[in-house]
Amino acid sequence: MSGGLTTVGVEGFRIEPQAGATAIAVKLSGNCDSQATSLLDLFLTTLHDQAVGTSVKTVTLDCQDLYFMNSASLKAFVTWLTKVKVLPAPQRYQVSVRTNRNLAWQSRSFGAIQRSAIEVLAVVE
Repeated sequence: MSGGLTTVGVEGFRIEPQAGATAIAVKLSGNCDSQATSLLDLFLTTLHDQAVGTSVKTVTLDCQDLYFMNSASLKAFVTWLTKVKVLPAPQRYQVSVRTNRNLAWQSRSFGAIQRSAIEVLAVVE
């Protein structure tokens, strides 16, 4: 995949991106614990750079198979979304997160993040 977006993972956690002309879809699965936080942070930086560099309009994260995420990983999402929010309007892209309604932590965590990034983030069950 161009721009450095490739499938990456560590034991128990996986990130699978698919880039199109105007959209990027990313599937997160497993447990994003302390072993995976730096991987996620690096991936989100690369994702942001590619989205801006290729004028992507939407990024969709499928978190239906993401069973756990530690606070440091949640902070990586906040940092990434802050970068998106401060982009000039013509460069800004929209982010949507598809959550699993059976995992209550996702609604709570992504709901809280959404309130701080309402301009760019939609959470969908």
